[in-house]
Amino acid sequence: MLKITKYLTMKIQYEILLVSLKAYQRFCLKLTTILLVIIYSSSPNYLLAQKIADTNPDKKEVVKKPVKHTFENIMLINNQTVETPKKNSLHFGIQHRFGRIDQGFKDGNNFDLFGLLGVANVRIGLVYGITNRLSIGLVQQRKIRL
Repeated sequence: MLKITKYLTMKIQYEILLVSLKAYQRFCLKLTTILLVIIYSSSPNYLLAQKIADTNPDKKEVVKKPVKHTFENIMLINNQTVETPKKNSLHFGIQHRFGRIDQGFKDGNNFDLFGLLGVANVRIGLVYGITNRLSIGLVQQRKIRL
C-alpha cells in the first residue's frame, strides 16, 4: 500500500510539474512577443533610416539607369547568365565535362588519367547576336551517361 501511495504522489507531482512547465513556456512566449512589439514600435527611426536619408534636401537627385554588363560572358562555369551577345557579335564556346576520377592509372581499356582522357561530354556551340536582346545559336553535344 505504501508503494502505491508513493507512486501516486510522484505521479501527481510529475503532472503538476508538467502543467507548470507548459504554463512557463506560454508565459515566455507571450513575454517575448510583447518585448519584440515594444522594441519595434519604440524605434521607428531605425526602421525608417533609408526613408529619412532619401528626404535629405542636400542630396542631389540620382538618375536611375538599368544595370548593364552584370556578367562578362553569356556562360558562367556551366550555367547561362542573363547576358546576351551584343548586336552582330559571335560567341564561340567549348564546354568539357570530365570522366570518372576513380579509374586513375589502371592499365587496359579503363585508362583515363584520373578522368581527363576517359568518357567525357563535350559541347561546342556558336551564338550570334541578331540584336542586343535577341540571339540565335547552334550547338553540338555528345551526351554520355556515366
